[in-house]
Amino acid sequence: MNPSITTNNNGTDHAAATADVTSAVETNPQARNEFTVNDTSLSIASEVVDLTVPAARAQRDTLAARTDVLDKVKVLSLLPDGMNLTTEQVATYFEVGVEAIWSLVNDNRAEVEANGYRVISGAELTSFKEVSGWKSRARSVALFTRRTILDVAMLLRDSPVARQVRTHLLDVEERAVAPRVKSEFDVLRGMIDQLEESRREASEAKALAVKSEALSVKTEARLDAIEGRHDWYAALGFARLHKLNTSVQYLSKVGRKATTIAKRNGISPVKVPHQLYGEANSYPAWVWELAFAEVS
Repeated sequence: MNPSITTNNNGTDHAAATADVTSAVETNPQARNEFTVNDTSLSIASEVVDLTVPAARAQRDTLAARTDVLDKVKVLSLLPDGMNLTTEQVATYFEVGVEAIWSLVNDNRAEVEANGYRVISGAELTSFKEVSGWKSRARSVALFTRRTILDVAMLLRDSPVARQVRTHLLDVEERAVAPRVKSEFDVLRGMIDQLEESRREASEAKALAVKSEALSVKTEARLDAIEGRHDWYAALGFARLHKLNTSVQYLSKVGRKATTIAKRNGISPVKVPHQLYGEANSYPAWVWELAFAEVS
């Protein structure tokens, strides 16, 4: 039995038909050849595959660039950098628990990493917070790009939002495989889509340029400090300058604390001459300020 899904000439029921086929195929992959559509409708349905299964990796890769469909289904709430989302934000977008996202990433880690997923911590996380303006006390964070989110949408089964994204993807693929005579409206819509995509790409490029410039400034500042062009001190020198306790036992504790603070911020000590020990570690003044404050 081959049930027929029919649309009218202006495509009013087109999205509904696509959704029916998508739902049926995901429920029963063997049903992919059971659907035919009259005239300009879903002739591609006979070749539709379930995008959520591992065997559909090639199809997912083919569609990976169509991130524009995400905003057509639901507005994405991005981090201040305008390029990434956290796990919690991704779960909110798809209206599922964070456990579902964790499980999906664990099962498909190689694929999602190929599409931009990454986990940052330490100095990289500190730099990311400074550049993006994101406020968080997290010691590490998983970041999802728009491309990663689209990949999640193609893999995530129990999400109505993900299912809608796949419906839009199949609709786009069908129109590409089975083109029809374009009306003036189609031409106009295509121009609008291209303009929106160009603006989005320009916005992402601008954000990336700003981030790169900020990182460059920070790197240059660190190099300047290491070369001695800013205030670096050994513990004894800083203590004498600010009239602090200069006992050996006390400065030893402060020195250990300064080393911890510096490592946390990706700063390596610079050796300087010392009258008792031959040489000692020096750090920027702000490191010593924090170290003395915490030991006091």
